[in-house]
Amino acid sequence: MLSFTPFPWAQDPGSDPGTARAIEDTGSVTLADGTPLGYGIADSLIDAPGDSDWFALDLAAGGNYVFEVLGASNGGGDLADPVLTVYDTYGNALAQNDDFLSMGPDGLPKVDLDPLLDFTASASGTYYLGVSAYGDATGSYTAVVTGDPGTITLPVYNGPPDDPVGAAWLFDLPSG
Repeated sequence: MLSFTPFPWAQDPGSDPGTARAIEDTGSVTLADGTPLGYGIADSLIDAPGDSDWFALDLAAGGNYVFEVLGASNGGGDLADPVLTVYDTYGNALAQNDDFLSMGPDGLPKVDLDPLLDFTASASGTYYLGVSAYGDATGSYTAVVTGDPGTITLPVYNGPPDDPVGAAWLFDLPSG
């Protein structure tokens, strides 16, 4: 008799493109300098070593975006060392960040264990954000998306932000 062991993502919605979770559309915010930003957020959990969560969103070609994951370093959860990966429509990795490096007020490099990526979409279409953890870390986090107003399309859904996105939406790509 043949036995079947399901892949881990078959039991954990949000671990591949077909079960990518929606990001809650929180509208737009205006920065202190008057710059408007589109804004989306999702809270989730890396609940086992090797787990990953995927989030789907449509981006416009040429749009500028900032993707970040807030874990223990920045009060977005208790995940000690999140890893952020941006994937294209087909699940190919386009960019990845583990630790964000910036310049501190003293002019010396500062390492933040929460990842941040500046990203410009080369084509319009569905992109995915993948969140995982460095090593065997587990814990909660908050994923945040900001970008040029009108260039982020988040799925419409009736449930909480971690409901899977319907397959009809995932592969309904713009023509052109």
